[in-house]
Amino acid sequence: MKIEEADNAISLGSDMKVLALECATERCSTALWMNGEVRSLFNDGAQQRNSESMLPMISALLKEADIALQALDVIAFGAGPGAFTGLRVACGVAQGLAFGAGLPVLAVGTMDILAEGMRRHLCSQLLNPPEPLRVLTVMDARMGEIYSAELIEEGQDWRVISGPHLFRPEALSIDEEFDYWGIGDGFVLHSDALLGRLDARVRWVDACMQVPDAVPLAQLASYRFQQNGGVPPEEAQPFYVRNKVALTSAERAKA
Repeated sequence: MKIEEADNAISLGSDMKVLALECATERCSTALWMNGEVRSLFNDGAQQRNSESMLPMISALLKEADIALQALDVIAFGAGPGAFTGLRVACGVAQGLAFGAGLPVLAVGTMDILAEGMRRHLCSQLLNPPEPLRVLTVMDARMGEIYSAELIEEGQDWRVISGPHLFRPEALSIDEEFDYWGIGDGFVLHSDALLGRLDARVRWVDACMQVPDAVPLAQLASYRFQQNGGVPPEEAQPFYVRNKVALTSAERAKA
């Protein structure tokens, strides 16, 4: 595993020490935000192996940074929407570590993480979108559906305008009064159903982060923890939009 240092495009909560866990998709990632710098590890394995890979990734990050778990301020995790298994893994690991170390936990929505990833990307590319930045997140939800939300930049944070919702791709609509920056693997995997209808209002950027990542999660969590703190581990919960995890045999036959 290789530890990567990320560019600090946005300085959020620079004096915080935050461990971030993101596992809403098949790409499992961890990040450590400490003293204004962020380091990350990721694993592009199958979700069933995320529970096995996450703890070694966390250990490697802490060892490389020479910091004990108990010295952190908070453990943050990507709360969803996303894959059921991955969300439970991230939440469960965050809770378990936080219980043992006496730390609070902070749940951050997947769509907020994607939006923060877009902001980081735009800053790193020296692009200057209109302010405030409006982001349309579209994430593949399997079973022919997408998760989507509209968010608007509010200082160093984000406000959700609409969503997260679960749609068929062809049912997604946006407010045509505004222009958006789009991010998420849904734009790639459902491009035929989306891009032709949204091109006039959505500028989609291949931001190299088509799925949520622990680096923007760590940065956003550092700011939110400074503002509002976290919660006891037992109060942390994933956020589910869908309550059905698979198609029936009859539904698969009709697809």
